[in-house]
Amino acid sequence: GDAAGSWAEAIPAGRKSMPVVLLGPDRGVDRGLVDLGAGELMEEVDQEEIKHYHNAKVMLLPAMLLESCYLLSSQNHMNRLKLQGSEMSYLVVLEYCVKMAYYSTMAHFNGGIVHKNLRAWGPLRGCYTVRYIGWSIAVPNLLTMNNFALAGKISFHDFVVRLFPNLFVTWAYIVASWLGEVTPDPFAGWFLVILSFVAYLAAIWDQIDLILEADPHLRSREFKIGVVVLKEVVFFVYGLVYLFGVANWMSSLAEQVFYTYGDVMLKVSQASVLVVVRNWEDLAELQHALESKVVTGREDMSRLFRRANAPIFVISQKGFVVAWNDHLARVSGIPESEACGKSILALIQDDANENMKHAIESCWSGLSSGVVQVSMRSRIDDSQPVQMLLTLILQRGTDPISTITAIGQDLTELAAMKAMQEQKARFTAVLGHELRSPLHGIMGLSGSMVEVAQEPMQKRQLGMIKGCAARLLDLVTNIMEMAKAEKLEASGGSQITLAPVNIMDIIDEVIGMTEMAVDKSGRFLLREHVIMVNNMCVGNLPMVMGDSYKITQLLYNLVTNAAKFTSSGSIQLSAREDSERSMLEIDVTDTGKGIAPDALKKIFEPFQQEENKNSSGFQGIVGDRRDDTGMGISPDALKKIFEPFQQEENKDSRSFQG
Repeated sequence: GDAAGSWAEAIPAGRKSMPVVLLGPDRGVDRGLVDLGAGELMEEVDQEEIKHYHNAKVMLLPAMLLESCYLLSSQNHMNRLKLQGSEMSYLVVLEYCVKMAYYSTMAHFNGGIVHKNLRAWGPLRGCYTVRYIGWSIAVPNLLTMNNFALAGKISFHDFVVRLFPNLFVTWAYIVASWLGEVTPDPFAGWFLVILSFVAYLAAIWDQIDLILEADPHLRSREFKIGVVVLKEVVFFVYGLVYLFGVANWMSSLAEQVFYTYGDVMLKVSQASVLVVVRNWEDLAELQHALESKVVTGREDMSRLFRRANAPIFVISQKGFVVAWNDHLARVSGIPESEACGKSILALIQDDANENMKHAIESCWSGLSSGVVQVSMRSRIDDSQPVQMLLTLILQRGTDPISTITAIGQDLTELAAMKAMQEQKARFTAVLGHELRSPLHGIMGLSGSMVEVAQEPMQKRQLGMIKGCAARLLDLVTNIMEMAKAEKLEASGGSQITLAPVNIMDIIDEVIGMTEMAVDKSGRFLLREHVIMVNNMCVGNLPMVMGDSYKITQLLYNLVTNAAKFTSSGSIQLSAREDSERSMLEIDVTDTGKGIAPDALKKIFEPFQQEENKNSSGFQGIVGDRRDDTGMGISPDALKKIFEPFQQEENKDSRSFQG
């Protein structure tokens, strides 16, 4: 206790503590090696150093905010485009946040946790523990970005396995360098300082190995290697400054100023450069992918252009052909090598030149050219030009030069089919007129002979001749009407001729024709036990507007169809006026075989008839075993007859109930 004052006097100026060995009376070691200030914090911190920490905070804040805003604003685009630069941006923001955290702590809390640097020679120096804690996070984070830049396209697992040893030795030399400064034991302290430099050399060796392993084809490989080398040079300078501080070759203020602005400017700027490079690579890869898709799309479009089963050609601003597809070469007989370079007007018929010129001018002016029909010259058959329907489309290029693409439809086959249809219509008309005259003659002669015939058998046979002629005339008339309807439909005309019609006269005529009608076997269509009943109310039915021939045709087919399937009973015709709807309702009712409800819905559909397996005498709606060809026209054809009229049909039937 008496020696305490002498110990205090023995402490060199500027030192608050020193190692002391206490000796007992026998001069042996009594308490061992101790330190009056071991592990103690600095009592005073240089305020000049604190000012620089405030500067560092101010410099970091706007950079951190800008990087965070960039990351938030571009996150959706990065995720959608699957850009890897987003991971690098996260790491840079982490780097900013860590540095902002420990420099804010050091600026606002008087340096934070400041231990005494026990390895420094000369005046006492502070060891800023908060900075070492920040370095233990920020430096491995920066190392991760460097390795990520050089790793190339490897899996996450392989990347972590490759990165972990370097992260461990980096963290080890940071912790060892801090412990070397604050450990009281000189031997342990210097051992830790040496260990930190050994770990640093191991980290450098791993980085050299990473550079050697880098893919030779890696994009921006040399630039990335340069960034890694720059990082190691900066860290090496940090190590020299650390040693200069320990050896007192650099003032404490100079050492802390270097660390401060080195962290803010060198390390952070290096991280930002890595992010910029990574984003540039992502954009370059995206551009390459888009260019590849564009090239593929062009190849696909070129293949489509060549192999399309339609005439397609491309012309320049001056009207010269620059592309000519295979279909056009095949139908015109003009190969592409010969067509290219020629004016399109020289390749089409003269009568279509004006239309083509007008269409091209409209297309160049930005107006829709619509559809233009042209006749292309043909080497296959000079007398038969290629008929085409063209649509012109303006194709604007990346430069002022534009082209017009003409996509057409080959009308040659359509024209041939149209000509065939016209020939068929003419043949049908001629045939109908040629057949109707003798048929009228047969009907007239047979009718006259029936009137003068004496024997019943002769009368019946002559009546059968007249009925067969009437049936044949009706068939010929139907054929002519169908041809006429097709012609009117093609020209957009109407098939109906409206005029006042007396329904009573038409029904009388239909009943008379049905009573005289015979099948192909010569037997009367109306069976012996079936009677025709006219339930019309004379004088109560108004005149209607309609086509008398088609109404007669409609009723005749319905009545004869009823006669074929009625073996006994009656066939009744009735009509009544519906004054509320201004319509005339006509009913054809029979007591024949009838139609099942499920089949009733389909009788007006094409090629539909009910199969009646229980009847040995009938096979369907239109035809039985006596008459395989049917009578008149089918129900679906009947529907086509009355569709043009303002009408509606009602069907009601039960099997075996008519």
